[in-house]
Amino acid sequence: MQGKIEINEDEYTLYIDYEYSLSKGDGYIQPDHETIYIEKVEIHDKDFSKDITNFYNDYCFDNKEIESKCLDHARDKYNDKY
Repeated sequence: MQGKIEINEDEYTLYIDYEYSLSKGDGYIQPDHETIYIEKVEIHDKDFSKDITNFYNDYCFDNKEIESKCLDHARDKYNDKY
């Protein structure tokens, strides 16, 4: 499932495109397995806009806060759909 989240901060806004997948487990031995893949990251403020996907992948990938926000957004969107 494709998704896009907008994260508003005081000085800038991030727009993040992601792909989310959920593989249902069997409810006993195999748990559900979620995957989130960040496809594109853009930063915007009142004066400029820039695609920072490469920067994100190089320096921010270990920062789980952004990934966690995308995952929460995807879960909400998935639950609304099903």
